[in-house]
Amino acid sequence: MLYTYSSRTGKYTLIGTYLEGNENNPYINGLDYRNSRIHVTWTYRDFVPFEGWDKITDVQHKRQAGPNGIENNHDLWYSYSDDLGHSWKNDLGHTIAHLDKGESVRCDNDGIKVFSIPKGCGAHNQEDQVLDYDGGVHVLNRDAMSGYLLWKHYYRSPLGTSTPNCKFSCLTSCVSVRCLDPESSARRACTSWREARSHGGNKAE
Repeated sequence: MLYTYSSRTGKYTLIGTYLEGNENNPYINGLDYRNSRIHVTWTYRDFVPFEGWDKITDVQHKRQAGPNGIENNHDLWYSYSDDLGHSWKNDLGHTIAHLDKGESVRCDNDGIKVFSIPKGCGAHNQEDQVLDYDGGVHVLNRDAMSGYLLWKHYYRSPLGTSTPNCKFSCLTSCVSVRCLDPESSARRACTSWREARSHGGNKAE
């Protein structure tokens, strides 16, 4: 949920719920603001019913692994807002949710899945996201689509998706994208959502 804070009154006012699941839960990598725009990326974790899931006394959901653990995470998703979170757009710039109308960004919205990562491939949740000086979006996440777990660096330029795809290489030993150099050659060279060529992964259709 998003709130606005008034320094005059010292109170918070609810804007609305900006992300919502549909038999799943969104786990964000970050919610960052630069150049009058809020960016958010996330992965969804699907819910799989299990014996006792609807009983108030059941505690299986508190376990770190299964039946609804990381194996049910999938895909990389993206949305942004140009009006401080009141409305949200997809990767193509089309408005998909007005919070003041009770709407939220949902997994069945068009144009928000930017990379396909199947369930069971080790996609992690709540990893890292940072914006560079120009407003480019950098996401660090990991999956095992190549057969073993690798870090991947995804990038979206301030120009969005209006230019053809290209890919760049990045180190697999990165710990956090928050060490990003503002003059990074990766930032200068890329013009849309990108993924490290040497680490596989499929661009979402």
